Amino acid sequence: MAQQKWSERSQSLTLKEWELREQLAKFSYRAELLEREITEGEEALKRQTQTFDVFEHGRSRSLREDIGKIETVKQELQLCCQRRDALQREIDGLAPSCEQAAERRRGQDRFAELAGQRLKIDKAVDGKLGELRGLLLKRQELTERLNDAAGPIDLSLFSAPDYLDTERFQALWSAISLSGDFSSKSVRWLCRILGQEVPGGCKTYRVRRRLLTLRETLAEAGVYRAGDEIALTEEEAKEVIFGLPGRGRIEVDRGFGVASETGPPIVLK
Repeated sequence: MAQQKWSERSQSLTLKEWELREQLAKFSYRAELLEREITEGEEALKRQTQTFDVFEHGRSRSLREDIGKIETVKQELQLCCQRRDALQREIDGLAPSCEQAAERRRGQDRFAELAGQRLKIDKAVDGKLGELRGLLLKRQELTERLNDAAGPIDLSLFSAPDYLDTERFQALWSAISLSGDFSSKSVRWLCRILGQEVPGGCKTYRVRRRLLTLRETLAEAGVYRAGDEIALTEEEAKEVIFGLPGRGRIEVDRGFGVASETGPPIVLK
C-alpha cells in the first residue's frame, strides 16, 4: 500500500516564505534599477570627460556633482544587495533538514492515527444515540399513558410546573435530534484533513487571487496562488466565496505597481 503523502511545510512557514519572496522581489527589482542608473550615469560621465576642458570651471563643478551622485547610488545599491542576499539566506534557511522532515512526517502520521481512532468513537456515539432515541421514544409513550391515567383518578397534575417531568427530556431529545447522523460529518472532516476524496464529491475551482489561504490539512498547506486548481465541496466553495471578503478591493504593492483584485476569489473550472 502506497504511503500517504503529507505536506512538507506548514501553512505558517509557507506564508512566511511567500512574504520573504515578496520582499526579495522588491529588493531584486530595486537593485536592477540602481545598476541600470549607475551604468547610464557612468556612460554619461565618460562622454563628458572625453570632451572635458580643465579651464571650464562650470563643467568641472558639474562633473564632480555627477560623480558624487553615482557614488551615492552605488552605496544604496550595496545596501540593497546586502538586504537581498540576507532575504535569500533566510528563505534557504526555511528548508527543513532530513531530520526535521522525518520528525514532521512522524508527527503527521501520529495525528492521522489519532483522527482515525476518534472516528471510531464517533461511529460508536451514533450507535448510542440511536439507542438513546429509542429509550426516549419509549419514555414519551409512557408519559402519554401517565397523562391518560391521571384523568380517571382526578389527579391534579396541571397545578404544578413540569407536572409530568418532561422538560429535561424534551431538551435532551432536541439536542440529539439536531445531531442527525453524527458520524457522517466526522467522516467528511477526516477525509478532508487526510487529503482524501470527500464523500458527496468535489468540484474543481481555479484561484483568482494572487494569494489565497484556506484551511490547512495534513496533505496541503492551504496556500494557493492565482491559476492554482483546488478541489472543494459545494459547502466549502460557498464558505470561500461568501464567507471571505471576496468582493472587496485588495491592493498589493510588489514594486511593479499596484494590482487590484476584485470579484470572487475562486471560479468553477
